[in-house]
Amino acid sequence: MPRKTGVVLRCAVVAACVLALSAPALFAAADNDSELWLGFKLKAPVAKNLSVFAYPQLRYDNNWDRYYYERYDVGLSVQLSNRWRVEPLYTYLEKRGSSSWDKSDLFSTDLYFTQAFAGNFEFENRVRWEYDFGSDFQGLRERAKVSMKLPSHKSVKLFLSEEVIYDLSIEDLKESRASLGVSKKFDSGVSLDLAYQHTSRNKNGNWTDAHATVITFGYTL
Repeated sequence: MPRKTGVVLRCAVVAACVLALSAPALFAAADNDSELWLGFKLKAPVAKNLSVFAYPQLRYDNNWDRYYYERYDVGLSVQLSNRWRVEPLYTYLEKRGSSSWDKSDLFSTDLYFTQAFAGNFEFENRVRWEYDFGSDFQGLRERAKVSMKLPSHKSVKLFLSEEVIYDLSIEDLKESRASLGVSKKFDSGVSLDLAYQHTSRNKNGNWTDAHATVITFGYTL
């Protein structure tokens, strides 16, 4: 990539980061019907087929003026083959309650399967088992994701995903999430994902719906 083009792309990414991080303040007075979820994935290879990663996340309410959820993931990524990889991770989680913050420690294991098909298409399936040490909660998640590279811009992907979350303690479906978005990778190791997400949650047998704008930045060392 020409040096001038690379500088322009880096400036664009920095500008996007600044905009996303300042969005809660910019839209605090707006009447939104969508939450804002922000995340930053940092990945660093340490050996062949082995990487470490960190993934902090914040979630803002519909007014985008305060966050109600913060999460910090750290873990290992082990590439087992061209199609399979496994990622054990530890999570520290805080959720805003009615009068205080609820804190949790979780351990999870993700198993990924990835398969390219039909030229520019790719299918990815992720199965996650998770355990909450505080509440003794055990959950099972499965996410199916289909992405398509744009023929004229191979670094840009459109994607569609569906995730279901199953509560093993009560043997019932807890939540489902459907996402539609776009992903861009830059030569500098920076990536940007922007998606709309529809979430359905099961609360004591009653299903409620929520919407979110999900922005995820990534950087691979």
